[in-house]
Amino acid sequence: MLENREHAVRERAYAIWERDGRPEGKNLDHWFQAEAEIRTRSMQSPKPPAPARVASQRRAQSANAGLKRRAKP
Repeated sequence: MLENREHAVRERAYAIWERDGRPEGKNLDHWFQAEAEIRTRSMQSPKPPAPARVASQRRAQSANAGLKRRAKP
């Protein structure tokens, strides 16, 4: 997981460097900016639901679908 994060930061820092015109001596600025963006993005993205909750939701949906089919005349 740490390798994935570092790779994402490296790619983002490179994109920032290119966007800024490839200046020399700004590598740490770009790296820190990329880290901050990645951190913010990861905090804002919704976490996937727990597997047990997904299974119970599917069972409930399946049961509701069955009730709806039987309720139609």
